[in-house]
Amino acid sequence: MAKSSAINLAVGFLLGCAATFGAMEFFGAGKATEAKSAGTAGPLRTADLPAKGAKSDPPTIPAPADEKPSRKIEAPAEKPQVAEVPAVRERVHESEEEREARLEASLEKLRFLGSIDVNGMGRQERRSHERLQKRLAERDALEDMLESDISDEDRAMVLEEKEKTDAQIDELNRKVRNNLISIVAQNLGVGKSEAKEVVKTIAEIINATE
Repeated sequence: MAKSSAINLAVGFLLGCAATFGAMEFFGAGKATEAKSAGTAGPLRTADLPAKGAKSDPPTIPAPADEKPSRKIEAPAEKPQVAEVPAVRERVHESEEEREARLEASLEKLRFLGSIDVNGMGRQERRSHERLQKRLAERDALEDMLESDISDEDRAMVLEEKEKTDAQIDELNRKVRNNLISIVAQNLGVGKSEAKEVVKTIAEIINATE
């Protein structure tokens, strides 16, 4: 009898709690209490959820404490430009036969120019005639210097001087040639004005056939 009364009292208490709190919430709370005591999270309730349409901030991930700051990569500095030093042209030494042929050709020119009477020439024509002979002799001397054993610095200076001499010889050749053609034309009976036309015509022939 006492046992039956105790059972009825327990059932009545449970029914009363269920009516007051709701059976699911009541028993869920009991489970949540058990889960909490076991070290796990309780059941998710509707009140714990974020409101509809609400935006949540993204989680912040802290950088590792030992992470080094990023290093800026810079373009390599350009190397300073160094002015190029012109290389001294390599000299190919001439053979003895070539040297003799060169000197013989130069002597032929000097002998021919020296055989011409310059007394009847004008001052400028005579001066050009004499300068040409002098420059031809200077070029021979420069050629011999290049054939000798000299330093690269001296060789560069001799080459520069020879280039200047060659340019002067070219200009003097033109002047002396025209003057001699004019003298020959006049000696053959051509008038002075007509001799200029002869000089011009021969110069055009030479330029066209060189």
